[in-house]
Amino acid sequence: MDKAFIFDMDGVLLDSEKVWVQLPGMLVDEMDITLPKDVRARLGVLWVRPMLEEILAQGEWPSGAAMDMDACILWCRERMQTLYRTVVAPKAGALCFVRFLARRRIPCGVLTATENPTAMDALNRMGFTPYLRFVQSVTDMPFRKNEPACFEHAASRIGFPARRCVVVEDSLVPIRSARAAGCTVWGMEERVQPDAPETIEAACNRYFTSFAQMQAHCMRMYPA
Repeated sequence: MDKAFIFDMDGVLLDSEKVWVQLPGMLVDEMDITLPKDVRARLGVLWVRPMLEEILAQGEWPSGAAMDMDACILWCRERMQTLYRTVVAPKAGALCFVRFLARRRIPCGVLTATENPTAMDALNRMGFTPYLRFVQSVTDMPFRKNEPACFEHAASRIGFPARRCVVVEDSLVPIRSARAAGCTVWGMEERVQPDAPETIEAACNRYFTSFAQMQAHCMRMYPA
């Protein structure tokens, strides 16, 4: 056993990014916010924070209902807790791949920006937790995913130096941070991400469009 795997959760193990980008639209509908047509056309397209910034800057709120950015983010997180339990599903082939690694005694963990209780509930419901050494939320750490120390800490939790860890990510900033920490980084395609796939592919050691492709590659590295 020469490697350990550290997975991102949203957009890698779970097919949740497309749900996250729908949240600003849900907020607009629930709060009855009036938007210009060009802003409304971007609902479900722009990433969450940029979309919320447009809603706050250009939306007309009902009297007494206006929220600031912190309140909007909190609303989205609370709504997402329910959606993790009811709507979000695993990425195709993700659980199969994690089981594949477990059969080869390759340790795995999760490093996520989602709060730990929510992440644990989602991963447990979908059957991942028996195969994971840890589920670490950056909300419980002094580091964020834009810092190499975040990935060094995750590597220490799994009991390996960073240079012997494969990080599986779908977005550019954590990919660059993980590489700076010394990890091998595999990119997983996620079309909802704001970064272009070719930009993410160029930043990784390897890039995969599916877990089936990743597992086929690993079968050569780790035969049964």
